[in-house]
Amino acid sequence: MSLSLLDVRRFATEVALEEAPGLEVLAAMSAEGAAEYAEIMLTARERRSKTRRVVLGISRSGTAAHVREDFRGRLRAHLLARPRSRRSHRSTG
Repeated sequence: MSLSLLDVRRFATEVALEEAPGLEVLAAMSAEGAAEYAEIMLTARERRSKTRRVVLGISRSGTAAHVREDFRGRLRAHLLARPRSRRSHRSTG
């Protein structure tokens, strides 16, 4: 049995709040023809004027704890893999 999209969104929101400030879960959607799969759309605010959309896919079959940890793992992997912003280096001398 699959968890509802409402439950998946709630779990994703809880995990996102725990993992990183600036993340907002916008939606949990089912992919066409995939009853046990969900795509979670987030907005990541990196700086005041810079935001980006992120979509992560997870299975929604299993227990609530399993879905939370699956999403947490995928979110952490995404956050670690994202490119670092370039900072300008000014010489002071």
